[in-house]
This record gives sequence, C-alpha cells and structure tokens, in this order.
Amino acid sequence: MNQFATPSEDAGPVPFTARVRFLAIFILFMFLLHFSWEILQAPLFALMPVMSQWQATLVCLKATFGDIGIAPAAFSAGGLLDRNVAWFLHPSTRAFVAYMATGVLFTIVFEWHAVYWANRWAYSSLMPVVPLLGIGASPLLQWLVIPPVALQLLRRHFRAVGRP
Repeated sequence: MNQFATPSEDAGPVPFTARVRFLAIFILFMFLLHFSWEILQAPLFALMPVMSQWQATLVCLKATFGDIGIAPAAFSAGGLLDRNVAWFLHPSTRAFVAYMATGVLFTIVFEWHAVYWANRWAYSSLMPVVPLLGIGASPLLQWLVIPPVALQLLRRHFRAVGRP
C-alpha cells in the first residue's frame, strides 16, 4: 500500500510536491492558530501588559515561531508511526497519540527551560500553574487544543480539494 492510500485503495507513491504541500499547509494552520493563542494568553505573562503593542506583538510572534518549530516534529511522529505521509487523513490511534505526545513533551521541556533555567519569561499572577509540572496551564492547554484542530483543518482542506 502506498503512503497516501486509504486501506481500500492504492494509487501509487506520494509525489514529493504533495508531501511538501501537506507540511506547508499544516504549518500555515498551526501558525494562524498558535499566533492567535499567543495574543490571547499575553496577559498571563509578566511584563506583557506593560509592553507597547508592537513589542508585545513581536514577543507573541517569536513564541509562535517556537511553536512552529515543534509542529513538524509532532507531525512527523504521527507519520513515522503509521509509515504514511498522509496519516492525518485516516489517523490511527497510535499516530495521533504520537503526534500529541511529541508536541506536549516538547512544550513541557521548552516551557520549563524558558521559565526556570533561561529566565526568558515569567508568569503573571493570572497564570494558573500545573501542579507537579510547574508550568503554565495555558501553554500546556495550547498544545492539547491546537494540534487536533490543525489536524482537522488539514484533513478538511485536503478532502475538499481532492488528493494530490
């Protein structure tokens, strides 16, 4: 079976351009969703409320690029487990769990590093902190909510436009 076919079909190998298109559109969806989330959660971080609008926007943009750095690793984890570049069309449970777990684990590690080791940012008193992990609830929730939404958008997009 090829990397794009459903279990009932085999249409040959997936062209490289289709693979690039999957990832590019996925990253676009992730960028739009993560940037929106970053803007909305800004008051939960110390100093953000006192920054100029432009400075705060740049901080949110920088954070979004960090999220975009995690996204391809998470997407690839799902594809590697299913051995299918178009795994998102019919994701197995194990591919979806790998996708989610990769994003969440990266987030926990990076958030811990940024807050406690590198002192890159701090939480305001408004940020709920996850017990035992010691990281903000909002960044963790971000990686529990956005990835499934992005996957659904990607799936809908490719089903609407047809296969490559």
